[in-house]
Amino acid sequence: MTPTLGRLTGRGDRRTIRTAYVLLGHARRLPGKFDRSLGGRSILQREAATIRRAGLVPVLVSVAPRTPSGPAILPDTWDRGPLGGLATVVAATDRPFLLLAGDLPFLDAPLLRRLIRAYRGRCVVPRTPDRRAEPLCAIYAGLRPSDLSDLLVRGAGLRRLVEELDVAGRVQWVELSMTEARSLEDVDTPADLRRAVARAARRRPRRPINRVDGSPRANGRSRGRR
Repeated sequence: MTPTLGRLTGRGDRRTIRTAYVLLGHARRLPGKFDRSLGGRSILQREAATIRRAGLVPVLVSVAPRTPSGPAILPDTWDRGPLGGLATVVAATDRPFLLLAGDLPFLDAPLLRRLIRAYRGRCVVPRTPDRRAEPLCAIYAGLRPSDLSDLLVRGAGLRRLVEELDVAGRVQWVELSMTEARSLEDVDTPADLRRAVARAARRRPRRPINRVDGSPRANGRSRGRR
């Protein structure tokens, strides 16, 4: 029988991080952005694949109805931005979990595994080299609906929650390298999407070219040669 969150301590805690909840908001500045193509796959498909490579199960937390294909879907019952999405997850599970924005096409599986390794029972929040918290790529643990209700009524955001949790000693910070921070660049606007498309194109491996006739080579060798 798997122990409950309240009884988990020490190294056993890390094994309980099994699910990554991915927030899909209204995306008013870039409608349909989660399904926009980037390097042959949608932004959401790229992110879900990275989550699986990290050994986690992706679950979508969506404010809008979606076709039930791919990851499981948890309807966002609050519709109050990222904090409302978090409240929806907290109401659905008492286990620690990873919370992610749904527009992170360059998310890095090693970074997710690093966050999981850092988990010791407190929330785990990464911080960029310029000391900016990244609450939409973080592990949340031990939260109750009452921790969030007042913030939701006041219209506060996720960063405010992290500040209050930090003051209470409930945050474990993980300092990011510049490369790790770049993996968390999101896609919010048409300009962001154009930059992401260009970045994905730069990262796509190119097939070697046959110096004789200019045709692509198979396995790095010219056609017809053994």
